[in-house]
Amino acid sequence: MITVFVTLLALHSVLGVERCLLKELRTACSIPVNNDTVATEVIVNICHLPVDVTFNIMIIERNITWAHTFASTNSAETRSITTPDNGRPFLLQVLMMRQNGTLEMAAGYTTSPSYSTYWFLNGSVAESPGNENCQAVATGDTTASALVTVALLVAVASMATFVWKQHRRQKLLEQKTTLDDANAYLRVVGTQ
Repeated sequence: MITVFVTLLALHSVLGVERCLLKELRTACSIPVNNDTVATEVIVNICHLPVDVTFNIMIIERNITWAHTFASTNSAETRSITTPDNGRPFLLQVLMMRQNGTLEMAAGYTTSPSYSTYWFLNGSVAESPGNENCQAVATGDTTASALVTVALLVAVASMATFVWKQHRRQKLLEQKTTLDDANAYLRVVGTQ
């Protein structure tokens, strides 16, 4: 398996056959496969243990969307993307190798196990981001939800205060009207 993977990486390096370059933890590209255009987004999550890679795929001509997360502990995995018209399926093959703190991967599409695979991705990422990066991501999620909660509480308190003030104003107007009516009555009764 390792020799196949190294051979594929060497082929990618020499021929430059990849269409997607994985330079960051996320990449997106559009790949022509036979008569279809396959929009592919690859997301590497180095904060998960083991590191995982999610492929979000949309086959434009067939109006198909599909997603799958591959664990880096699986060195080779193939998934079938089924089509609603029961036409030829798409197969996504993902190869991953962990070596010296780096995750190297290659991915390719084929429309049949008997056809050759169209390799479109090759790249590597460091597996260990440092705890502070993953904690920052987790803290960012917590901070965002805390900010939204505080904003909602302030909005509810403001609305409650507004409603209370309007209610109080209405009561004062009713009392004033009652007093004005009583004074007018006393004036009328007092003149008689």
